[in-house]
Amino acid sequence: MSFKEKLPEWLAPGTEPPESKKVNGWLPGDKPPSDYFNWLFHHAYLALKELQEKAAAKFNFDSHVNDNKKHPLYGTTAGTANAYVISFDPPPSGYTDGMEIVLKLHSDSKVGASTININNLGAKSLKKANGYDATNLKLNGIYTFRYNATTGNFILQGEGGTGNAIPSDVLVGKTFSNDAGEQTGTMQNHGAKGVIMPTTARQNFGGGYYQAFSVEGDPDLVAGNIKNGSNIFGVAGSYEAKRYAIVTGISSEKASASNGGTYDPQMGFYRFWGNHDQTGDYSNNGWVIPNLGFEPRYALVTQKNGYNFGYSNKLPFNRHENIMYSSLTRTIIGIEGLNLIADIILFE
Repeated sequence: MSFKEKLPEWLAPGTEPPESKKVNGWLPGDKPPSDYFNWLFHHAYLALKELQEKAAAKFNFDSHVNDNKKHPLYGTTAGTANAYVISFDPPPSGYTDGMEIVLKLHSDSKVGASTININNLGAKSLKKANGYDATNLKLNGIYTFRYNATTGNFILQGEGGTGNAIPSDVLVGKTFSNDAGEQTGTMQNHGAKGVIMPTTARQNFGGGYYQAFSVEGDPDLVAGNIKNGSNIFGVAGSYEAKRYAIVTGISSEKASASNGGTYDPQMGFYRFWGNHDQTGDYSNNGWVIPNLGFEPRYALVTQKNGYNFGYSNKLPFNRHENIMYSSLTRTIIGIEGLNLIADIILFE
């Protein structure tokens, strides 16, 4: 604060008049000594000087008090959430950069952005430091904001916990904070599980945190190693298992067969190749097998004398001692030499 009039400086201290003169004043015929006038002018100067100094101090004090950067404005809001309003006395002249307000809210905020309108200066958004809206404001909560003239909104100060984590998202016993305050995690810590081996049944693991684990694999888990019609862990099998049947009690009149399961064509059964120049119908020399469930491709013949002969129903091994199979009549057809009692194993 500055004064327009120059201070009437008078430095001569003079002499203070007696008390009686101060009471009775000047009387007719008195001749006031100069020191009395010096004293009066000097003290008038000192008094005026003191008034100016204290007036300036008062002005500076008021300016300090009204400096909303150094002294926050405090009050309780009104209005409707999320459009808060408030009036301060004395009222601020406008929104200034760094202006600080402390608001005690009269109601919870609703979903979405909130604003504050101070003394009808205009509504300004309430934001977090990261630029997001200040949300989840609570009834009777006291919040401090500062005005950012660059962005034109009020920024929440001393923000507490935020985020959308809930106790089930955090390990049991660990603490964290969010808009609801300090929280304690409830997620179970199962640690490391090591290697999980597949079994014939599903293995279920409860919810929670697993530090590390792996599921065992096998390079043999391929379609060619899985039976056709089966599916293991999503791999459809293509392997065709072959069946066999043991034909027993062959004589010149009858034969019977027992389906014995499957065999692997890679186990060493041989194919015997040769020429076949026989002609004619051999059905009269055959044996009907009514319960054979497949068409055989190979045959192993064991005759009474103990000799084994391998045959193919496509290309007989030996034209003098061989067999053929008719898929139409399910008949083993004997050609020369199968008149004896013999056992035959048929392979698909």
